[in-house]
Amino acid sequence: MRPWTPVIWAYALLVISPVGIAKEFTTSVVPETEVNVLKVYAVLAGISYKTLTSWDCESCSLFANTQLVDFFESKKERAVGYVAVNNDLKQVTLAFRGTDNAAQYITDLQFRLKRWPDAVKDSRVHHGFLDAYQTVADNLYKLSTEQLAKHSGYNLTIVGHSLGAGEYKIRRRDAVFACPTMLALASLASVDFVMRNKTLANMMTVTTFGQPRVGNKEYVAYYNSFNLATKRVVNKRDPVPHLPPRILGYRHTNEEFWIKPDNKDNQTIACPEVDNEANPDCSRSVKLSEYERIDHSWAWNIPL
Repeated sequence: MRPWTPVIWAYALLVISPVGIAKEFTTSVVPETEVNVLKVYAVLAGISYKTLTSWDCESCSLFANTQLVDFFESKKERAVGYVAVNNDLKQVTLAFRGTDNAAQYITDLQFRLKRWPDAVKDSRVHHGFLDAYQTVADNLYKLSTEQLAKHSGYNLTIVGHSLGAGEYKIRRRDAVFACPTMLALASLASVDFVMRNKTLANMMTVTTFGQPRVGNKEYVAYYNSFNLATKRVVNKRDPVPHLPPRILGYRHTNEEFWIKPDNKDNQTIACPEVDNEANPDCSRSVKLSEYERIDHSWAWNIPL
């Protein structure tokens, strides 16, 4: 028998050793200054639940130097939100809210993964989310880019929160919880916009709250390849980010910002992915029996 050389031994250890193949995940505390910026985006996301004809609401008053460009509402309210320009923040805001139409998204058909973008091999996304986004895609791209052209030096900020009146029940032994149906269009919009205009990647931020999984690992890899300034905020034991289930092929995009439970200061930690795999030390560490539906309705004591 041929003796094992040091090179062969090294290769064998790399292949069979758990240490050799283990992914090293890290976390870090998010500075207060950065959390304060995220709180601003949380308020902007919450405003999407108002029916706006002008920039006139209680939360709107926090952003005085702002003009409403459009409040959009697609057929059957599958996609609802607004486009606004804030001259103090020097940004164009595109905000999405959830839907109150539960039936649209809780069926197996809607959980089915659909091929998109077509140019990306094996990339697939949530069937219902994609259909909802495509009803407003062209108009939102037009409105957003027109405002960016009119306001030189402004950035595009895409925010979104998922909330709805319907319930999708998951059962495991005696544990039963109900969580709202969800709408996660911010992720799809950011990919679509950058595919149409690559220069937007350098002037875009994407911040979501309680976002469900949107697509499979190929979609996640494609999204992450743009290196967008993305922050996916998960509040404590919110169940919605755990849907649709990983067993159906769904994965999360980078990067999670987790508001830790059982922490009176609402400490937030950054949870970067490794090789497009979500960090298991953050919200993924929450057990099914520990999920709290109420945690989907707020972040840092800001109602959503």
